[in-house]
Parts: sequence; C-alpha cells; structure tokens
Amino acid sequence: VGSEMCIRDRERIMNNDISLTLGNEQLAEREEYLHVGIVNRINSSPPLKWIMSNIGKARRAFYSTIGTSLYKTQLSPLSLAKVYMSICIPRLLYGAEVRHFSENETNCYEQFHKDMSKDIQLLPKNTPNPVPLATMGWQKIIYLIDLAKLNFAHRILSSASSCVYRITFVKRFYHILGNTILTDVSPVAQFVAVCMKYKLLEFVKEWLISGMSPTKYEWKKRCKSAIYDYEISRWRLDLQFYRKLTDFRVVQLHLKPSVWWTVSRFNLKMKRQCSTMIRLLSNVSQLRVNTDMDVEHNQRLCTLCDKGEVEDLYHMVMDCSHYVDIRTGMMHRIIEGIEDQDKDLFTSLPNRIKFYILMGMEYPLQAQALWHVRRHSCQGVNKIYDRRCMI
Repeated sequence: VGSEMCIRDRERIMNNDISLTLGNEQLAEREEYLHVGIVNRINSSPPLKWIMSNIGKARRAFYSTIGTSLYKTQLSPLSLAKVYMSICIPRLLYGAEVRHFSENETNCYEQFHKDMSKDIQLLPKNTPNPVPLATMGWQKIIYLIDLAKLNFAHRILSSASSCVYRITFVKRFYHILGNTILTDVSPVAQFVAVCMKYKLLEFVKEWLISGMSPTKYEWKKRCKSAIYDYEISRWRLDLQFYRKLTDFRVVQLHLKPSVWWTVSRFNLKMKRQCSTMIRLLSNVSQLRVNTDMDVEHNQRLCTLCDKGEVEDLYHMVMDCSHYVDIRTGMMHRIIEGIEDQDKDLFTSLPNRIKFYILMGMEYPLQAQALWHVRRHSCQGVNKIYDRRCMI
C-alpha cells in the first residue's frame, strides 16, 4: 500500500500543483483518512450514510444490552440512562477529542440524543425539546464533545515539559492565538475555540505561563461548572419560547434528573405514573388547553364543571369539581401521613404552591414528608387524569 497525504485549507495555498514524495515514492492525495478507527474528512462533512450508520451502531448497542422493549424492561429510567451514557455515548462520540464535527453531523446526533431520552422516559414524540434532556439531567451532545476536547488537552498539557506532544501543542496554541486562525479545524484550534466559548482562555494562559498544572479533578470541576453555567442559561432562554411550559419552569429549576424518576427508582411499579407526571408538566395531554388549538386560549373552558375556567393542569388537579372525590382522598392521605410540623406548614400554603409541590417542586419539608407527598400525589394525579381520559 502506497503512502498518502491529506491537504487542509487548499484555498490558502498559492500553488495548487502540489507534489510531495516520501523517499522515492510520491504521496497520493486523499480527501479523508482513517486513524485508529476515526474517519477524518478534510474539506467536507461526513456523508449522511456514515452518520446514520454510526447512530445505528449506538442504538443497537443500547438495545442489545437492555432488551428490545423499553416498555417491558425492569429497569428504571435512571438505570437506563446510566446504560445509555456508558455504552451509547462513547460509541457515538468515539474520537471526539480530536475530530471536527460538522453542523449537520452534530444536529443528527442531537436529534438521536433527544429521541432516546424521550423513549427512555416513555414520553411522546411531540414532547417540547427543552423537556426530555432536562428531566434526565443530560447535557446536549455539543457540550459532551466540548468537555471531551478540554479533558484531552489537559492530558497533553499536564505531561512532562520535554514531551514532544506538549511542545507541539503549546507552539500551535500560541501560533493560533497570534494569528487568530479561528477557521482551522485542527485539535489545537478547536481547543482554543472551546476555551473562548466558555471563558477559560485566560486561565489556560496563566497555567502555561506559571507552569502550575491543575489536577485532573480541579480541571474537570472547572470545565463542568463553566459548561453547566453556559448550558443552563441557554436552556432557560429556550424555555421562554414555550408558553405551555409555564408550570414546568417552576418545577424543574435545574438540569438534573426529575424527582419523579427518583420515585420510580424506589418503586418501579410507579414508572408509568411518573412518566405521566412529566407528560402533564410538559402539557402533552388531552386537556382542552392543549387540544383545542383552533379556539382562543381563554375560551378553552372545562366542560366537566360549571366554574367557567380554562381546562389546564392546575384546574384539573386543584379546582375541577368533577374530581373532588379523588382530590379529597389524595389530600387526606397526604396530610394524615406527615408529622404535625410539616402538616401545619403544608396546610397553610396557598393552593398554587400546594399544586407545584404535588407536581414535584422542591420545598423545605422533611425528606420523609416530601417522599410521602410525592408518592400519594403521583397516584392521585394519575387517577384524576385517568378519569379525564375516559371521557
């Protein structure tokens, strides 16, 4: 097999007629090369066929581990999430430390990532995009890629000062900073771009000047914190564009697993009920506020009672007289099962705050009382919604 070469940024080369030899052998030019199983294309993104094949491998790896049906599996969504992040993500992002990901490739991976989070949580496909990743505590694919690049650079820069890889990396780092070559897709240029994105560049400069390398733990903690702050600000901005997610914004304040999946982990029989709670918070339900889109919002009134209120989630759980028997029994079981101090606090709260607590909002009650409230509210709200779906 003859030796071959790849030419990057050909448009910047004055003479397009390039002929290089290695010894007596002329190097043939190629548009892509394979290195330790990683396909790198120089001037174009990977073909869609290759991207979908990579996604297919990750999906098959997941289902070969947990079985063919997410509905029949005896694992909680949190356990399934660990399987997915341990098996699928490494396969999907193999070589992310040094690879350049095109926008098309990243978008395909992001869509697969969201679809898997919906499937694991038994959520419908029309669940709003900001919901499924947040309730699993997952980051977007682009942030996982950026973290991989930052950790890879730390391993190189933490090596001995005489290491040729470190010397080359540092020289390229300052060369790129001095010439502002931000269009380059080399691993070092991507590292510079990621550092600028998360405002880590000044820290890296001080690190190289002082020679005091942060430990692996310190570096990962700093990077994760910077990425989280960047991601959550954009996630909260995305939520503002969804009018239907008003209740969700109040209950889910952070990018961490939903409290309902914690409930499901301790009582797997409540898995479907917990999924329904997230579905209701996402306003993917059969309530008129979500189904009668051809009617003005303030005219989507509840037809099961005579209160003349819009049939939204709050009305169904807290106000509608059609479910008064279920609601009364749920509140009775909740109040009777908690201690006097928590009982007095809970009963004195406004109905709107009680509603958010019933739907999973954190509140300064004792841990045992919160667990009791969530278990019975999950069962009660599901009974209410089941009756609504039968109509």
